Amino acid sequence: MSANIAATDPEWRPQALRFPPQSSDTEFDWNLVGRHTLGYAGPFSFNESVPVTKTRGQIIHGPLTVASTPYLEGGMLPRDYVVKKQDGVTYLYLYARGVVASGVPFVTELVWNRIAKE
Repeated sequence: MSANIAATDPEWRPQALRFPPQSSDTEFDWNLVGRHTLGYAGPFSFNESVPVTKTRGQIIHGPLTVASTPYLEGGMLPRDYVVKKQDGVTYLYLYARGVVASGVPFVTELVWNRIAKE
């Protein structure tokens, strides 16, 4: 599996940036994009120590073979999942929970849906 995650908030996506980077681009703008972008790839599996059904359970991304942040390479990313149907579309919700270094808990929600009609 692979994931490419980018912020959608306009303040984190300078509209003037183009690829490849231009000499007029600022390091600040590219750093802003980099701080709000994540990509990784590797195998995934179901965590069978957690009850797994067609609509909920836990998957593990990893060990990751490549990542935009090198410290993730070789790591495992557990994600709780819930599958929901809404207005004829099936969505997969993935939740990551953790605690940042300052001790503040966080929950990250990723939402995926199949592009083709079912």
